[in-house]
Amino acid sequence: MPDPAGLARWVGRPVRLRGEAHQEGIVKDYRTDPPGLLVVLDYSEDLGDPIWFSLDELESFGGEPLK
Repeated sequence: MPDPAGLARWVGRPVRLRGEAHQEGIVKDYRTDPPGLLVVLDYSEDLGDPIWFSLDELESFGGEPLK
């Protein structure tokens, strides 16, 4: 799958929901159309199904937007 936005670099890395310090998760996959990341929240696959998030809903642990 082409990855012009460089989203593949986030797979396996921790992210959090923007503005939600305690809603953290690990990126499991990405899509390019529409751009998004598949995240398992709270670091545990047992706590729920992965959820697709758009890039503007997530941030890195440094607080930077993912775009």
